[in-house]
Amino acid sequence: MKYHSKGSQLKLLISIQPKHANKIFSGEKLFEFRKKIPIYKIKTALVYSSYPTKMIIGEFEIEETLTFTPEELWIKTGHKSGITKEFFNEYFKNTSISHALKIKNPILYNKPKKLSEFGLKRPPQSFMYLRS
Repeated sequence: MKYHSKGSQLKLLISIQPKHANKIFSGEKLFEFRKKIPIYKIKTALVYSSYPTKMIIGEFEIEETLTFTPEELWIKTGHKSGITKEFFNEYFKNTSISHALKIKNPILYNKPKKLSEFGLKRPPQSFMYLRS
């Protein structure tokens, strides 16, 4: 995959369900699965915990992005996925390519941040770029 160089100036804001977001910060989840990934090589992801939390609760470094068939990706990541194989299969149903962001150094904020602190009115559907 070819990445654009201006990605180093950007951060990624990712919407994640609270039960999965919490597992990132407990260390149970070391991979964040995505059907689509950014075109820029991003170093930091901010975690927006969706309804009912609706706040940016922390961040993590993206160590690397893995891209494989769903079967291959589960073999490589399932042990630290924080989800069940059934949930994984349902999420990647009818897809031939799957992605995972490898999580490094997760930081849970002492005080969650509102979207408005970043000049945003609504959260991303999946992810969006933020200027650092």
